[in-house]
Amino acid sequence: MENLKLVEEYYQEYDEDNRLLKDNVHKLEFLTTIHYLKPLIKPNMKVLDVGAGTGTYSYYFANTGAKITAFELVSKNINIIKNKQKNNPPIDILQGDARDLSNFKENEFDVVLCLGPLYHLKNDSDKLQCISECLRVLKPNGIIVFAYINNYMAYVNDVLVDDRLLLKENIDKILDDYTFEGLFCFLNPEKIEQLLYDFPIQIKHHIATDGLNYVLKDKLNQMNDKEFKNWFHYHLRTCEVPSILGYSSHGLIIGEKKEKI
Repeated sequence: MENLKLVEEYYQEYDEDNRLLKDNVHKLEFLTTIHYLKPLIKPNMKVLDVGAGTGTYSYYFANTGAKITAFELVSKNINIIKNKQKNNPPIDILQGDARDLSNFKENEFDVVLCLGPLYHLKNDSDKLQCISECLRVLKPNGIIVFAYINNYMAYVNDVLVDDRLLLKENIDKILDDYTFEGLFCFLNPEKIEQLLYDFPIQIKHHIATDGLNYVLKDKLNQMNDKEFKNWFHYHLRTCEVPSILGYSSHGLIIGEKKEKI
């Protein structure tokens, strides 16, 4: 990973552990992901969480009875995952690069979560290697999940704070090959499906994980619990509508591994 050092340095400073729960806007990403995954991840299933961050999803599903392996690149995040062990069910914790899952056997896991690595893999070859490795260790008919950051909405979010981006050359650069400070790498709904096309994956859901929420972030963060619950109901009713996918900051693909013909 050409930006490996940048990733390590960024997460040494960033509060990743509180990201998904710090306000209503960020909470919606977590709640939506859980809403879709909870019916699929059963007790005693073997789950590999590739790019586990600080273990938010790992420990959520460990507490439902799943057998979790957390695989994470960043040293700081690994330490946080280990520190959480005392208050949670035991999980296996390994450090490594999402492009190399050689610690694991072929067809070893019932579910593979890849909810962060594609954020930082710039080259298509690296993305494809990550996808291939995740599939290799997944059992036939197992569930595979990929999260990505959408460059359409990344541009909108940036324009909201910097009018200088309203230049044609900036628009073309962002839509064609957008990275943020060499660290965050973006896809869009069409591109992620193209990357997955040649793999034995049947896409079950393609989800606008946070929908329009970043555009409406001030309103959402002022909502009381009842208002937010009702908004979440609206969001779940609409988050797989194709026309909304392009305006979600994060997207989620849930697929099933099929045998090659």
